[in-house]
Amino acid sequence: LVEGGTLPMEVMGVLIGAFGSAGTPVAQEALVDLIQSESMTPGVRMSALVAMAEPKRPTVEARKALCSLVNPEDRRGLGSTVLLVLGAMTKRMIDSADPAAADLSSFLLQQEASFRAAGQETSFLNALGNAGSSKGFDTVVSYLENPSERIRGKAVNAFRHMSHQGVAGHLAQALQDPSLSVQLFALKGLHGRSYESNSAKAVQDLLVSSTSSQVRKMAVNYFGKHRDREGVLEVLREVSLQDPNEDVRVTAEKFLF
Repeated sequence: LVEGGTLPMEVMGVLIGAFGSAGTPVAQEALVDLIQSESMTPGVRMSALVAMAEPKRPTVEARKALCSLVNPEDRRGLGSTVLLVLGAMTKRMIDSADPAAADLSSFLLQQEASFRAAGQETSFLNALGNAGSSKGFDTVVSYLENPSERIRGKAVNAFRHMSHQGVAGHLAQALQDPSLSVQLFALKGLHGRSYESNSAKAVQDLLVSSTSSQVRKMAVNYFGKHRDREGVLEVLREVSLQDPNEDVRVTAEKFLF
């Protein structure tokens, strides 16, 4: 029934979700068959592809099948989306200490030239961000000075899952980027990491200098997360009294009690 494509889309969606959650070799094989079947609608194939990000132990056959579909020229179809799924798959493999994650990380990095040639740098960086492999650290760093603020933002966001010791320094430096979106990505990245005095100093400087209430509020939330650290309550107290935006002041105040 599934292969015949005669089931209602709602039912197909439930089955595809169940295959992804099950993650067994048989379930993965079924998903790959749906992805590769040209008789299936684009929606079914895309849903099956997204579901392949779920299995914690993707089979060799499934990985090979997805790698063979990568095509940066297919901007809105399977060819580009599959790289994002392979990134998420890599993250799951890293988290489960699967040694094959290193090979998949290398495969992702090997796609840089073709995705850059196709003007798909953002998709490539999104895939590296999904993977969170420290093998991609130097490649991501190379995009931080790109003239496009969109690409710089995607590069900063790609650091979010990386454990590389150099990430915090680059996130702190990105707080000085002239782009508001880049600053917000950097703050989001620092919020998800452990407290470091140098990063905190950079966030405090931004809190004082930024004209954006959105940026200042996110900076306040960063300090709120670390309010048990020395000197942080003083920063929050000052903001609660002096920030020109009421929402920012109220946000700071709630962390004081």
